[in-house]
Amino acid sequence: MKTLPESVLLIIDGNNIVFNNKREAILNRLSDLIYEIQSIGRYLVVVSHELKYRIDNRKKLEKFLSTDEFVETPKGEDSDRYILECAQKLNGYIISNDQYRQYKGQYTDEINRRLSFMFITLETKTQVILPWKNDFLEKTIVLSS
Repeated sequence: MKTLPESVLLIIDGNNIVFNNKREAILNRLSDLIYEIQSIGRYLVVVSHELKYRIDNRKKLEKFLSTDEFVETPKGEDSDRYILECAQKLNGYIISNDQYRQYKGQYTDEINRRLSFMFITLETKTQVILPWKNDFLEKTIVLSS
């Protein structure tokens, strides 16, 4: 199994994952994505303070928030800016389908390190598709060698 070097961090836009262009916030989407990436390397999930009032499983979210891999933005904080600042300070890659257009000039390098995802449901099973995963691993491992 290939893993990323210690210095690489994946920053997950938690709100973007749980909503995924839907009106309801489904926490299992985030669980499925984490399952897919945890074998790759380190990750940090950022969720907005307000998410706990809209999520379908608040108890499970609160349990996640008690771990080191999850962070909740301060009340009233712009979660997009918070994610971009984390990526900037930690030199992380962002997993999100948000293109952060309003921050294009300010966080260009961080936005260029954004990695997209898809959810595909076949019959009763939902699968997370990370089109960048294999290519990303190859490039990152070669660069760190």
